[in-house]
Amino acid sequence: MIWLFTAVSLIASLEFFFKLPISAEIGKATQSAKKALKIILASGISDHSKEKIVLECALRIFIGSSKALCLLFLALMPTYLLLFFSHSAFMLMMTLPGIGFSFFVSISYIVVRRRVIGRL
Repeated sequence: MIWLFTAVSLIASLEFFFKLPISAEIGKATQSAKKALKIILASGISDHSKEKIVLECALRIFIGSSKALCLLFLALMPTYLLLFFSHSAFMLMMTLPGIGFSFFVSISYIVVRRRVIGRL
């Protein structure tokens, strides 16, 4: 029975991971980092202006990274809850068969989902 609960929690986590805009938030933080690097390397901008712009970029990077971390935590919440409330599920996930089972369920779900929906 614990194997079933583990599979359901893994599938729920995967579905959250696919639906939440985690990669979009990481992309925003990356774009801000690229902008900051361009500003730092620009020779026609005064140091005072660079400091202001880079500080704004750093704030955007921090916010984007924080959002991505929160969304990732939210996506993994079903599995965290199962592991928190079920000691046997925790012990299962820490063994080699449990890790293999998790890998198998995750890959199988992704393949089936891709065939049924047609995309990720």
